[in-house]
Amino acid sequence: MATFRFKCSYMNCTDYEVHDETGSYIVETRNRVCDYERSVYNGGPAEIERDLVGAIGKMHRNPSNYWQIPAATVHAFNAWRKAEHEAFMAKLDGAPERYGEIAADDPLRRAPMPMDGAHYEVGEGWVVDTLAATEE
Repeated sequence: MATFRFKCSYMNCTDYEVHDETGSYIVETRNRVCDYERSVYNGGPAEIERDLVGAIGKMHRNPSNYWQIPAATVHAFNAWRKAEHEAFMAKLDGAPERYGEIAADDPLRRAPMPMDGAHYEVGEGWVVDTLAATEE
């Protein structure tokens, strides 16, 4: 059984500690690319698309981008993030006197983006190993 723990978030990427049958490691997820990242990236537009934009919606080992993450771990990670989000929203909704009323269309209510498991291949970019929607 895999376990997860938030580690840190910076520049539109989030790192999590993972413990599964293959050991303990860090995974990184990316949810978007901002203009600042594009301006400081050491590569041209094609490399930005391949390396940064291509990583959106994917989880990969960090810094060992070349190793795959087991499919069961990818699915457990997505389920864990969904459950964490639901618990967080229940906490906020359960104390409107403290957190206020959160509208039904508030972006805070959006569930986290499901992540595909991926690894990086030099010259090719991100290769999806496990689709988030695929069930074991």
